[in-house]
Amino acid sequence: MWAAVLDAPASLNSTRVYVAENTGEMGFGACGDQRDDALRERGFAGEIGAIYILRSQQGAGVGRALMSLMAHDLAARLMPGASLWVLRENVGARGFYKGLGGAIIFEKEVAKGDATLHEVAYGWPDLAHLF
Repeated sequence: MWAAVLDAPASLNSTRVYVAENTGEMGFGACGDQRDDALRERGFAGEIGAIYILRSQQGAGVGRALMSLMAHDLAARLMPGASLWVLRENVGARGFYKGLGGAIIFEKEVAKGDATLHEVAYGWPDLAHLF
């Protein structure tokens, strides 16, 4: 999937991928058009599709820098609001998003094989708060 995104980003929700490097360690974030109809209808035209920071880099500002960069990207594409999905059980990530001013805007359950995942959507109606 990532090869397709990097090769032809316009074909996959206009996704753009950003890589952050800090002392030889890397993280990344991806953003683009909203894929969830219900969230788009609520005014969240943009989506943070992925953000991953190595544990060794968490708390060093890398995630905050990536979120700011993606917020600028989406706002420049005339998407003033955005959201992202996170597993309900991912307490660390949820604290990070709340600390950035994200609010829970939706919840859902997703069946994956024999398991049911509980996901929470965080949203920022005004991305300028992430700049």
